[in-house]
Amino acid sequence: MQPYEFLPEGFWRKDSPPNARVKRTVDGQIRRDVVVVGGGYTGLSSALALAQQGYSVAVLERGVIGSGASAYNCGHVGIQLGKNPYLTLNKLGLERTRMYADVLTQAIANVGTIVSQSGIDCHYRAIGNLTAGVSEPQRRDVENTFEACDKVGLPVKMLDRRDLSQMDAPAFVDSAFHELIGGDIQPALYVQALAKLAEDAGVEIYEDCSVTRVNTSGHVRADTANGAVLADMAVIATNAYSGEIGLLRRSIMPWSVSVMVTEPLTPHQRACIGWRNGEPIHTPHQMIENIRLTHDGRILIGTKRARLGWGDRHPPANDPVTFQLLFEVLRDRFPEIPDLRPAYTWSGRVAISSDLLPFFDHFEGRKNVVIAAGYGGHGLPMASYSGTIIADMLLGNNTDRAALFVNRKRRLPIPPEPLRWVVGHAMKRKMVEADSIIDAAARRELSARRALPRIVRTTYAGD
Repeated sequence: MQPYEFLPEGFWRKDSPPNARVKRTVDGQIRRDVVVVGGGYTGLSSALALAQQGYSVAVLERGVIGSGASAYNCGHVGIQLGKNPYLTLNKLGLERTRMYADVLTQAIANVGTIVSQSGIDCHYRAIGNLTAGVSEPQRRDVENTFEACDKVGLPVKMLDRRDLSQMDAPAFVDSAFHELIGGDIQPALYVQALAKLAEDAGVEIYEDCSVTRVNTSGHVRADTANGAVLADMAVIATNAYSGEIGLLRRSIMPWSVSVMVTEPLTPHQRACIGWRNGEPIHTPHQMIENIRLTHDGRILIGTKRARLGWGDRHPPANDPVTFQLLFEVLRDRFPEIPDLRPAYTWSGRVAISSDLLPFFDHFEGRKNVVIAAGYGGHGLPMASYSGTIIADMLLGNNTDRAALFVNRKRRLPIPPEPLRWVVGHAMKRKMVEADSIIDAAARRELSARRALPRIVRTTYAGD
């Protein structure tokens, strides 16, 4: 593999300017109606929703806004009914899964609204996504996922081989359905869009402002290094980082996932792979592959492997073994361009709940504190829409439309260490083994398909 540059703050920040209006520290003690701990999609959308209701809000972010999963993800705005929509439907039943689908549809539509209202160009392409199988053994997974999405009323279209040819889908796509809503976006710019709307509504955002302690007895007090915020209400929006402030250790399992982007493709390389419209792709692997084109013409590959740390200690972000694997996946999916070169890599964290669904809880039964987490790595639309749900919970409004996610009591607790580590790695081993079978078949089948006439493409001989 060619050398690459590891970016601790992620690739998307390279063209995401710093927010000039943020504050750097809480000096002394200040009083606001609401304090929000965490400046990602959940925290910012909650702050925006509450400020629009006339409440004064302070957001406390230990790094820069979006420095958790919100700006480290792959930028897919996709249909994700849990890890596996077919299993979700079987587990929840038709009525409750339709409720999930309705909320998800609203969440995806909300992404376009935020982009439009902010006036920030987030490179949002509302062209849908392809859920794609890479080999014949994955075809049934694709069909099951399509059938589940279609049954609950989500806008999806199954594609046959003629459709794939007409769409000029990449040659590695063996089967697929088209999600007709969503698309892809530059996630760090989307964070800026949310922040702009929040600040325009009067929200104060504090960066580099670590919260050392949150006291929720009676009124809320969030302590920082140089001061404190006193508030009537609080939102805890720390997701996969919650364990570091002593929260959600039995509710979520935080995993580290990684992403790689290539150098910009040359015109010859771009012509060789087809993919005329560049629909973003995700696969139904046990450990999903996210594959898309960036706005500046690079191929991105994300996830594929997840790593679990011990307790609150997370694996090293710069892991050469993981990045080598991502590069090998890129070479497997795009053998037409053998001199594909990696450019940048980065890593982030996702939080998995025991039932693989996001949750919004009144923290320890307190009506004035809501904690949200567990998006499972698919949270861009849901997390940036969650503020409307959280605001309703805090203000005592009706939450029936999102009842599936609110104050769920059936979640099994995550086991403590060392059992959590043992269980997590056993699950990972089984998923890797299952995916290895799929990928071995994909390599054989892609080689055979490339030998057959499909569509005319440029023969690539290097630049």
